Amino acid sequence: MPSDPSFYFIVNPVSDTGRLGKKWPAIQEYIQTLIPKDQFEWSLTEYSGHGTELTKEVFAKGYNHVIAIGGDGLSNEVVNGYMQLNSKDLKIGLVPGGTSNDGHNALGLVGINETLDRIVNGLNTVDHPLIKLTGDFSDQPHYAWNHVDCGLSALAAKSANEGSKILKGEFKYTYHALKQLLRFKYNPAVVTVDGEVYEGNFSVIAAATIGDMIGGYKLWPDNTPDKDGMALTMTRGKGKFNLLKLLLAAEKGNHLGREGVTYRRAHNVEIELEFPWCYESEGEMFALESKSMKWEYIENALQLIV
Repeated sequence: MPSDPSFYFIVNPVSDTGRLGKKWPAIQEYIQTLIPKDQFEWSLTEYSGHGTELTKEVFAKGYNHVIAIGGDGLSNEVVNGYMQLNSKDLKIGLVPGGTSNDGHNALGLVGINETLDRIVNGLNTVDHPLIKLTGDFSDQPHYAWNHVDCGLSALAAKSANEGSKILKGEFKYTYHALKQLLRFKYNPAVVTVDGEVYEGNFSVIAAATIGDMIGGYKLWPDNTPDKDGMALTMTRGKGKFNLLKLLLAAEKGNHLGREGVTYRRAHNVEIELEFPWCYESEGEMFALESKSMKWEYIENALQLIV
């Protein structure tokens, strides 16, 4: 039985375009300066979804602190494993080891060694909100710890995941967004937000709990972790030129106030699309085709070590 406190580190070696795997031996040496060897173990993820499986296995072994070292995607996998366990005895730590680390940055978690030191020596926990996602894509709910979206932004993320690994960062996301824009079709939809109905031809529907950035774009410019509900951005209209102008404006958060843009706080979002879209959360495609989905803001859902 592991000692208390006990730590299990789940590491995604392909994060940061494979650089994290090369850094891992040095990171492991640093961890040994913080924690006695008999108080921690670690595993490297080997495939998509492995982080979720490992989180459940680790809890069954008796560990009470699971630390994810990787990008936003691995963090999302570990969070979903936590929610499937439905236990408050497990605490989660998220260390930024990816390329963008949008959610980590929103929480002020910057630098691998700095965050490890902060988590291990502090062990201060906060109750963190999540977005519960249900719909025609699965019988089981999925959870977003920072953001979820569909439309052009999700199509760009999907294209980026499947495309060349040579391009990196914001430039990579912009390239794939422009690529998808050329073939993009607006989706006629009805979106109900806390009882208020929005209809029209949608291009993006996106929500975030804590962060303001997605792929280097300030989609939710004034969003911060201390605000109630999720920040919701929706864009409607027609014409690819208008959508291009919104895309360029969103880089600095200048899309707000423009025609066709709705920005507000929300607790419940119900989406009914005319044709299916893919949905992504933290860069991971959790629903490849969905026409009907509900997003529910869950306050104090997760015990997060910060």
